[in-house]
Amino acid sequence: MIKRTRYTSNNGYSYIIDELRKRLGNETAEKIVDDTVTYGNELWKEYDHLSKKEKLHVQDMIIPRAAFYLQMRKYLTEEEAIGLIEEAIRIGVEKEAAMLKKWTKLSLVRSMFMKFGPKLMNSVFGKEAGFKTETICCDRKRFRFDILDCPYHRTCTKLGCPELTKTFCLSDDYVYGSMNKIDFIRHGSIGRGYDRCDFDFHRTDI
Repeated sequence: MIKRTRYTSNNGYSYIIDELRKRLGNETAEKIVDDTVTYGNELWKEYDHLSKKEKLHVQDMIIPRAAFYLQMRKYLTEEEAIGLIEEAIRIGVEKEAAMLKKWTKLSLVRSMFMKFGPKLMNSVFGKEAGFKTETICCDRKRFRFDILDCPYHRTCTKLGCPELTKTFCLSDDYVYGSMNKIDFIRHGSIGRGYDRCDFDFHRTDI
């Protein structure tokens, strides 16, 4: 279930709440948060039939953000609401991106990423998690796989906010784009109108 502290204690969401207070006033900002929790938990129950791995994406990632976005849209334009979420994502993944950048300075870590990354990706983005994927290349220098269908696009579309899908793609850009001597190349994503989400990692030091 979704608790109110999910928003008030998270750096990214806290940023949005502060911005809502400035733009709309404290009372309206608090109402948006309260309505988000109520609506989010209603949606949570609707998706409780999913597999454990798919729930990690839909219930834990998509629904909290979609519920917040849809409540904000009652008071803000699409551009304003998406802009707040995009900045919140940047703030929210700063530590993760910095840690990955730090650790990939080590050759051993880069080797481990290229070796074990495919197994991790296949687990996190596999069929049991609601994805349809295709591995293109997998060796010590390059690892590429494509996502052909994903629960992020399906769920956001079903909830009436397909435009929100691209904000989840943004997290990949920030986190994977910060690595040392491993380039993350992306030509497009489903959430941005491409026919697939391509994850293409190139190790540049070998």
